[in-house]
Order: sequence, then C-alpha cells, then structure tokens
Amino acid sequence: MNAPTLFRLFHPTRAAQRLAVVTVDRAGDQVMLQVARGKNRAALVDVRMFGPFDEAALAVAHAGVLAELHAEGYVAAGLGQLLLALEGKSPQARARAALRLGWRREQSAVEPLLRLCERPKEDIATVIDALGALGDLRAVPAARAEAEKKLLSRRRSGVEALYALGDAEGIAAARS
Repeated sequence: MNAPTLFRLFHPTRAAQRLAVVTVDRAGDQVMLQVARGKNRAALVDVRMFGPFDEAALAVAHAGVLAELHAEGYVAAGLGQLLLALEGKSPQARARAALRLGWRREQSAVEPLLRLCERPKEDIATVIDALGALGDLRAVPAARAEAEKKLLSRRRSGVEALYALGDAEGIAAARS
C-alpha cells in the first residue's frame, strides 16, 4: 500500500472537530485503519477503528475513508489554512499562500484565486503566477490583463502565466 501511515485533514469551519487524523496501524499481516477527530492533536476525542484489512483491501478502505472526510468538508492539513490566508488582510500572507497553492498544484484553489483577481490588490502578480502554475484556462483573461501592464514585474507574471497556460494568442499580443 502506498498510502502514508499518517494523514492529517483540516476542517476550516468546525471548531470542535477541526482536525481529523487517519492512521494506518500494522500488526503482523493485518492492518487497521483508525480515524480520530478533535480540536487539535492533543484533544482527539472521536476515534473510530476500521478493519482488519489485508494489504489489497487496505487501499480501497483508505481511499473510501478519505473520500468520506473530503465530502464532509475536510481538506489536507495546511491547505485549509492556505485557503483562509487568501482572504486575509495582509498582502504578504495572501501572496505567500497563493504561491504555495500554485506550487502544490492544488486545483481547489482556482476559484478563490480567480475571486482574488477580481479585486484590485497589490499582490496580484503572485496570484497570476499561481494561476499559471495551476494551468486552469479560466485564468487566461486575468493573465492577459497583467501581460498588458507597464510595470515590468506584473507584465512578467502575466506573460509567464500565458506561457504556462499555452495561450499563443495572448503571448503574441504581449510580444507586440
């Protein structure tokens, strides 16, 4: 099984069960799957055990547990905090979060990043960089708008995003 032995998930809106930890416990040839929820690592109160599984059934069970947690609104630990940082007041925090989401290739960040493009902010160049790294074609209009700017750093972000998005028409317009 290629699943990690410890997988942390974060729920951005729940206060009582903000953290969910999925653990794979091996004992000989049998494997147990444990799901614990709580406010933080020290206060995991809702613990459930699944199994025993053999190695073949473990992958299916692990994927099912993670899918169930994702359906409840849990996201990978760190991802929820990055998505919340996109809506913060600090331009530096928003820029760092946008870049990290782009590096992680996190497709669930496309919508919040596009919403951030609609508001005029000083961190727009890093948002465009992140959208280019994500490769979502809905970012083409925003990248084209940045590629037309006179400020070189903003233009660079727009043009690099257009290259990453494969927008030949936008690149040709930026060259002229």
